Amino acid sequence: MIFPDIIILAGGKGTRLQSVVNDVPKPMAPIASKPFLWYLLHFLKRGGAKRIVLAVGYKKESIVDFFGDAFLGMELVYAFEEAPLGTGGAIAKALSFCNTDNVLVYNGDTFFDAAPQLLLDFHLEQKAALSIYLKPIENPDRYGTVAISEKTITEFKEKQTGLSTGLINAGVYCINRKKIDMPSSPVFSFEKEVLEPYATQKALYGLINDAYFIDIGIPADYKKANDTFGEMGY
Repeated sequence: MIFPDIIILAGGKGTRLQSVVNDVPKPMAPIASKPFLWYLLHFLKRGGAKRIVLAVGYKKESIVDFFGDAFLGMELVYAFEEAPLGTGGAIAKALSFCNTDNVLVYNGDTFFDAAPQLLLDFHLEQKAALSIYLKPIENPDRYGTVAISEKTITEFKEKQTGLSTGLINAGVYCINRKKIDMPSSPVFSFEKEVLEPYATQKALYGLINDAYFIDIGIPADYKKANDTFGEMGY
């Protein structure tokens, strides 16, 4: 089987990181002297990736100039946003550049050390239109949490204080682009206009994995990432 194309959402401006990174897109934030995206691409290469579509927008030239059209033997293709499309619009546009029926989607500012193949296998077993990785964490105050019954996601809950544990969306999706129902608008939120309706319809599947997870979107975790990736042998 041909390994699926992978979309990386790499158009983020990184507003919350402006105090430490203010001249590059968020996925290009330097971690131990290399862009965060460099680490994510290395991880995906080890996971089997062959072809990656980068959804780029803000200061996109910095990504194109650094990585070009190939990296580590993987083909890199760019889906350019001329104006912000939202997470959903960016995914929809990038899907039009994909060649495989099933496509993996990653956020360019998070790292989840769970094998892409495991989510793909789960997705194929469910014959799903859309599946996502879920991460159990302690004290999930800064995240919305996810309710699941067996393998089916039933609800996305708003941020709550005081929870000791919870499941969060790890920001990794598997999409069957021939089955998924996307809004016709070019600008939309994937979370609000795709994930939540699919959960309501009991058509969204979740795979729980307790692998290492980090979101560099806030300064504290951005600083933590510098130490972590050194320890992981990069």
